[in-house]
Amino acid sequence: MVRADRWKLIYSAGGRHRRDGYALGRTVPDRSIRLYDLANDPDEMTDVASRAENAARVREMIAVLTDHLARTTRGPWPAVESEDVDHFLGRELLPAEYRGGNC
Repeated sequence: MVRADRWKLIYSAGGRHRRDGYALGRTVPDRSIRLYDLANDPDEMTDVASRAENAARVREMIAVLTDHLARTTRGPWPAVESEDVDHFLGRELLPAEYRGGNC
């Protein structure tokens, strides 16, 4: 998750089963990106990530998240090994037990 001014972006890499008792109703959750306009929707009820007018904002906020994770990587691998942002974020957002416990 990343916040900027009035915006909040939540990036979920998906690809693994939840083990916290909260099931999403899918076999393996897919990647999801949600964006909330906190000024107009403080309760975060309306996801506006797919609206055309927010496409650049979503890209910018994902870039901020990617940059932060690249600078603070927890894995034993090089921080950036792929130009594919989804691959990079999917790997970085895995919990330790899915990455061999190297945190």
